[in-house]
Amino acid sequence: MQGYILLERMGYVLVYALTAVALAASAVTTFLGVFSFGALIWWPTFALLLVVLLLEVHRYLTLN
Repeated sequence: MQGYILLERMGYVLVYALTAVALAASAVTTFLGVFSFGALIWWPTFALLLVVLLLEVHRYLTLN
């Protein structure tokens, strides 16, 4: 559990916020036709989603 106190200090919440902003930016720019799906803006978003997923799996396995 103490590891997650450290993660909060390192910006655990910031990772979630950055992922949400990246998803919103990707969706809006794709909807407006600025970028197509699979464009460069999507790949960092997918990477952030993978990081969030791995953090959640790690937290689940650590706390249970």
